[in-house]
Amino acid sequence: MSPTTKPSTGGVILVVDDNRDAAYTLAMLLQLNGYETHACYSGQ
Repeated sequence: MSPTTKPSTGGVILVVDDNRDAAYTLAMLLQLNGYETHACYSGQ
């Protein structure tokens, strides 16, 4: 039997990374798990 996780019931997450591909990938994974995400690529 493999472990499973339940999708989240929500929440908003800000993903910040100077690597656009990493930020985009993480944001998409979080969205697939039920989170609303916003991605930024710079701290400025």
